[in-house]
Amino acid sequence: MKLYCSYKFAGLLLITSVLVAGCDPAPTPPPKTEVVDLDVTTQVKMALMNDPALKNLNIDILTTNGDVRLVGVVETQSQMDTAVTLAKGASGVHTVHNELTIKPE
Repeated sequence: MKLYCSYKFAGLLLITSVLVAGCDPAPTPPPKTEVVDLDVTTQVKMALMNDPALKNLNIDILTTNGDVRLVGVVETQSQMDTAVTLAKGASGVHTVHNELTIKPE
């Protein structure tokens, strides 16, 4: 009987060690290297707001995975060019899609 209990215990120990060895440790989250769209949008918005020629214009900024879309109406080609340049220079921006239009006179 004692020998039977030893084998039973050894078998239980073997199964437990196999199960524990087969388990992966808790996954660690990857380091934060991805671009957070809200941060990118904020960076672009601040860049546009700090420009005297653009601060009073209604330009919408839509960001998806670092790709920025500028949507709205500007008064001149110069304002459009400045908005695109400032957006491209903002932190975290991958590409800028210019959907701005010039207000007809």
